[in-house]
Amino acid sequence: MKTIKFTAVILLLTTLSSCDDSGSSKMCGNGNIDENEECDTENLFGQTCETLGYYGGNLSCNDQCTFDTTSCELAGICGDGTIQNLHEECDETDLAGASCESKGYRGGTLGCDNSCHFDYSGCFLCGNGTIESGEECEGSNLDDESCATLGYYGGVLACNTADCTFNTTGCESFGYCGDGIIQSGYLEECEGANLGSATNCRSIDSMYYEEDVPLVCTDACKFDTSMCRFCGDGLIDADMGELCDLENLGDTPPDCSTYLSGGTCNELCGFDECTEKIYQTISTGNSHTCAIDSNGKVWCWGNNLSGQLGNNSIQSSDIPEEVILEEQTTINSADGGDNSTCALDDSGDAWCWGSNLYGQLGNNETTDSLVPVEVEMPAGITFTAISTGSYFSCAIDTEGQIWCWGSNNYGQLGNNLSVNSPVPVEIHNPDNKFFTSLNAGSAHVCALDDSGKPWCWGSNLYGQLGINTTNDSPVPVAVLIQENLILNSISCSDGNSCALDNSGNAWCWGRNNYGQIGNNSTLQALTPKSVDMPESTSFSSIGAGKSHNCALDTSGNAWCWGANNLGQLGIDSTSGWGYPVEVHMPENTTFSAISTGVAHNCALADNNRVWCWGFNSNGQLGVGDSVTRTLPALTMDPQ
Repeated sequence: MKTIKFTAVILLLTTLSSCDDSGSSKMCGNGNIDENEECDTENLFGQTCETLGYYGGNLSCNDQCTFDTTSCELAGICGDGTIQNLHEECDETDLAGASCESKGYRGGTLGCDNSCHFDYSGCFLCGNGTIESGEECEGSNLDDESCATLGYYGGVLACNTADCTFNTTGCESFGYCGDGIIQSGYLEECEGANLGSATNCRSIDSMYYEEDVPLVCTDACKFDTSMCRFCGDGLIDADMGELCDLENLGDTPPDCSTYLSGGTCNELCGFDECTEKIYQTISTGNSHTCAIDSNGKVWCWGNNLSGQLGNNSIQSSDIPEEVILEEQTTINSADGGDNSTCALDDSGDAWCWGSNLYGQLGNNETTDSLVPVEVEMPAGITFTAISTGSYFSCAIDTEGQIWCWGSNNYGQLGNNLSVNSPVPVEIHNPDNKFFTSLNAGSAHVCALDDSGKPWCWGSNLYGQLGINTTNDSPVPVAVLIQENLILNSISCSDGNSCALDNSGNAWCWGRNNYGQIGNNSTLQALTPKSVDMPESTSFSSIGAGKSHNCALDTSGNAWCWGANNLGQLGIDSTSGWGYPVEVHMPENTTFSAISTGVAHNCALADNNRVWCWGFNSNGQLGVGDSVTRTLPALTMDPQ
């Protein structure tokens, strides 16, 4: 409805007759426009019918001093719903029968504006070549629209000449999303309530689980599969047997941190097994082997008749078994002996397990233990290195002093006695030497002081103490090495000892019946003899076995010499050698550490896998059987 245009000016006048003492009263009819008056008699305050919005007439003032518009109203006003032909074309909705067509337009909606004149903005001239308001097209000008842009799948769009609207006859035969017909050729899966032959999620794709989930068709004529569940949607559907889904591993994924692979979610939404166990250190005993993983857990395999595997059983194992440690105990070094094993935790405390006939577990008892027991540590002492012999063990403390416990029949405890000790006793230290490393053999021990000089004690039947006699010694004695020779590593076995100097040259002494000294002879040596080194090769580590020895060169290749009746040289034969021969290395593999047992060896590869070769009667190679190997074989993963 239009607003009637009145220009109503109401002026409230206060007429004062005079300022005398008596005054005068305000009243309608006095000719003055007083308060609340529009007019007074002939005084119209300058207003007319026209100023009040009417087209004519005579304005007057009534007895109430308000305007009398009776005469004006006869002349009419825009907005009163009546067309005054002299002044108006239309009024409100009254168009006097006119339309866009009657005014020469092709169509549209004629309107009336606020001045009661025709509003042609809703009319259009279809056919003038210009797309105007209300038109969709003009002739061949389709305003860049096509059947495809209108939602159809094909066809030719045209323009209706009568009203400039789109003619979709040529499109409709191709169909569109929403016509109720499934056009599969245009990748429609469904059409509204028309789901075709589909009944549930499983019916449209076999990857979905078999369950009764209603299907819904989207506005794009595709199935809404948001409620369909499948392996690969990132959600763990435990009721469907899923353990994981893509990167979603749940709250308790398997810990494969000490494996090269595994623990990831596979395509079946289950976890891949932990494979290719990785280790940080390796140690061989008489007929068993132990290794430490990156989490400080110990794994052992081989002979277990005395519980030396530490898994609370006496069942031997040809694959790695986890040692049962006390909770929160982390091991950083371990060493296997004849039928027992000892280790150090990250606090410097010692733990041992297995046979304890001679007190070699160090817990002040002589009872075997199938799990680790804590060594009764000397007051205020912590250890930095440990080594286990046949029936005894020794360790170095933070002050460079050595403590030993267990069997002492050859003086191997180094305390100038021959009495066994079930707890650590300090060795007789010559000149208060500071020892940096040690290694225990079958019944003797050798250690290096901080100047690189070797000291040995215990059994000396074959000259393994290197002092040019075969007399045992219950205290450390200096090995007779060449003047100015500095050693950096040392290893002991059943009847001989070996060491490396700072130039990477190897020296061995003691028993030599199989050429284990490596100087291409079988003569016993009572003092260190130079090993016939491979040309242009220097060694970085060395290990002594019962009748053979092995070493690693600076390139990570292994060399062995001595007895080979059980394949312990790793050269794919059983022929012995009196000097180092190169082990047949696994393809694309180098070793970072090596350990030598009685008749088998194990090495840590550059990828932290373990390879073993030699005698395997008790499964000490960890390859899943008890078959002796003449070539390095990869140790199996725990199961």
